[in-house]
Amino acid sequence: MRVAFFDRLPVRLAGIILFLGFIAVPVVTELKRRAAEEIVLQQAELQAATATIALVEGLQKELRSVETTVRYIAQDLEDRELSPAEVNRIIGNVMTGTANFSEFSISFEPYVLEPGIERFGRYLSRSGGKLVARDLAAQDYQYWTHDWYATALGRRDVAWSEPFFDQGGANADVVKVSAPFYRTINGRRTVAGVVAAGLALDWVRELAHQNEFFDTGYVMIFSKTGRLITHPNPKYVLTETMESLAQSASMPELAQIYQRVSTNRQGALSYASNLLHVRVHENYKPVQIGGWGVVVGYKEAEFLQQVSAFRWITTVSLAVTMVLLLAIVLLTTRFALRPLEQLTRVSQEITAGNLEQEIAPPRRNDEIGILTRSFMLMQETLKKNRQLEKSVQERTAEVAAANVKLQAENLERRWTNQALVHQRRYDQLIINSITDLVFVLTKARNISRVNPAVPHFTGRTLMELIDRPLSDVVRLDGPDAPGGSKTSPLVYALNEGRDLRDLPATIDDKDGRPVSVRLTMFPLRDGDKVVGGIVILRNARNAEESH
Repeated sequence: MRVAFFDRLPVRLAGIILFLGFIAVPVVTELKRRAAEEIVLQQAELQAATATIALVEGLQKELRSVETTVRYIAQDLEDRELSPAEVNRIIGNVMTGTANFSEFSISFEPYVLEPGIERFGRYLSRSGGKLVARDLAAQDYQYWTHDWYATALGRRDVAWSEPFFDQGGANADVVKVSAPFYRTINGRRTVAGVVAAGLALDWVRELAHQNEFFDTGYVMIFSKTGRLITHPNPKYVLTETMESLAQSASMPELAQIYQRVSTNRQGALSYASNLLHVRVHENYKPVQIGGWGVVVGYKEAEFLQQVSAFRWITTVSLAVTMVLLLAIVLLTTRFALRPLEQLTRVSQEITAGNLEQEIAPPRRNDEIGILTRSFMLMQETLKKNRQLEKSVQERTAEVAAANVKLQAENLERRWTNQALVHQRRYDQLIINSITDLVFVLTKARNISRVNPAVPHFTGRTLMELIDRPLSDVVRLDGPDAPGGSKTSPLVYALNEGRDLRDLPATIDDKDGRPVSVRLTMFPLRDGDKVVGGIVILRNARNAEESH
């Protein structure tokens, strides 16, 4: 019978291997890709956190330096007798000695500098490499109306202004830090004026640029009120706040960052930016001086470019690998399992009775080689059994012919020869009744021989069975014959020389349990004389099925 292509073992085995491969390999590859992606993003987050800390520390260092200088100058002016010329000299010295100041001013409360001067304020700024002076009390400025002055007086401490464009002064985006200075008048310590230093925001943007990492990294710095000092898009600088930009761009995450920084908290957020049109990761941290906040962000896609490229390369490699695997599996399974096809044909021939089918000797010592040798041994065994069966049949025919010849001898030799014939017949019956129980009886109904099935079934030894009455082992279940003997049907059958067939009887197995059987008896004759009988017991169920 020819096996269909898809029913062949090599094809099915190749299919199973490839099916598992197509499932396992992509899953493992995807898990590795995700693990690599997670590692890359963790590294990016670590770099962003490091850049954020570095930027905040740089800002705090510069702002602290400016704030400390302003405090020192304010303390130095306390209780000093000053004149307009001395104020101008101090301002000039400060601007000359502090290169990080873009502007510096000293402003007084009414009539504090001199009784005849109501308002006095002087200012120096750097513009085009030169120092430009300005009268802050002039009609076009009036310093006492500005927040940097009023806030310092109100707080009685250092105050940072919101960033603004200093039109007519530094002509640049600046932020001012101001501090009040005091004078004791009539034993009372009162505010005499305000010292203010301006800081151009160009250095802030340069510092932010230095702390950007990778191509898509960006920095946002915002003031205490959320006004943007730096941003990737310059048009938002000083024109938008974190909250207004969050509302206009529909990015509530910006407002969330501002609120957290306002409460002196730091952290990180990952979200889809409507401004950059990609998913971004942003680390934020407050600056302890000035109330500023810092955001360092990057586009996550930049860090995943290598992982994405690896994914495509892996996909192509996987496809090529699967094709090669398919070829390798088909060739390997066909080579390894080819002997099975031959063994299948041989088994079919043996089943049909053809024992002459040639089996190729195995070339390997693996399981298939062992199976091939087993088939060869089985074939040889079946051949020998067939030859032995033929020899037995020929020998049986010869014995039967010899028995006919011996019938003409005397009674004693006839008995002996007859006994030999009976013995051969008993043996033949025993062989033909392997699953039945066979007893050879004398004329007195004693057991003279049994087949191997009897000891096996009853659990008794030959010593316990031979020369014992059959009634000790087998009980007839029919009605009693005259005389009340359960074995009386055997007596009549042996006396009359007739067969008994399918009588119900009972015999105990080796566990002592009674088993119903069917008893059949054939008398043994010496000429016209009955000299014994053969009793065959069959399981009652098997007997009914055979009928």
